[in-house]
Amino acid sequence: MVLSELIPDDLMINILSRLPVQSLVFFRFLNKSWHSLITDDPAFKALNLQLHSSDRNSNYVIIIPNVFFIKRRLSKVIFCYTDFATAYAVCQIPFRTATNHYRVLCSCNGVLCMSNSPIDTNFMCRTHGPPINAKLICISIYLWNPTVRKFKILPPYTPLGNKKLMSNTFGVGPDHRDHDFLVIKIIYFYDESAGTYNGQRRPLTMVYSLNTKSWSSVAESVVVPCFAYDYPTAFVNGAIHWKAFSFALNEPVIMYFNTAERVFGEI
Repeated sequence: MVLSELIPDDLMINILSRLPVQSLVFFRFLNKSWHSLITDDPAFKALNLQLHSSDRNSNYVIIIPNVFFIKRRLSKVIFCYTDFATAYAVCQIPFRTATNHYRVLCSCNGVLCMSNSPIDTNFMCRTHGPPINAKLICISIYLWNPTVRKFKILPPYTPLGNKKLMSNTFGVGPDHRDHDFLVIKIIYFYDESAGTYNGQRRPLTMVYSLNTKSWSSVAESVVVPCFAYDYPTAFVNGAIHWKAFSFALNEPVIMYFNTAERVFGEI
């Protein structure tokens, strides 16, 4: 009789949930039920994250090349510990983009959201105005967790219209209510006649769910109140936060999106 059959399931879940992610990567290959629990159970992932969210020994910095070369496909991971000691590791980027470019759009809980766009097209739209070069438009989106060495290519979604007049902003974060992980894509449409991204065609918000593995749109009644800058986001108090510019106030603000309620707000 194996050990997993001697220990009650609830106790085994409690033990496994307290292990660091690096250990779970190896434990998932020891038992089929453990593999299913660690890999596919969103409630277990949420519990593990909750137990380790305040663990300062799990902090790390990752340095990623923005252009693909054979010798530069490796990213450097710097682990930071509480005693100010550091350790270095090399982690291979497991995918190659069609453009040979990598750009980190945002991150949350160790998951990186990356694109194949060589530059910040959101910044290009703000400073130079549309239309922008079609070759610079973000086509593919990747989710990569360097800790567990897993990645996912998201299915493409682009609404009808002139892509050169669209500006995309992304955010990622958990939906604790449904034990889900979401990718938020806000698509702004430039109104050439009015010279603004807040014209006749309202911004469109799409949500990708790791649970359902599909895109969905938020309710039409949910209004995007700001132009969100394509800067790194922060997930705080159940919401993704962007540095943004308010359409109503005509001034810089912080815009947030509550991942459970699927609504926007501004601070």
